[in-house]
Amino acid sequence: MFPHLIRLSKLFQGFNYAVGQVDYMNHAADGVEYTPTFIVYKKGKKVDQFYGANAQQLYDHLWLHN
Repeated sequence: MFPHLIRLSKLFQGFNYAVGQVDYMNHAADGVEYTPTFIVYKKGKKVDQFYGANAQQLYDHLWLHN
């Protein structure tokens, strides 16, 4: 998913992106049940969360919150 995330980060520049490697960062895995998990925050509040390695789904959610 990294190539898709990088491409979409150039398309949707209004977001800040962060990646947590849950295999190596145990504290980052709190609340993560599936990988990949994508979470969208607005003004510090979680507004969306979705799972799966589906590039179209990632695009759709970023477009929705853009």
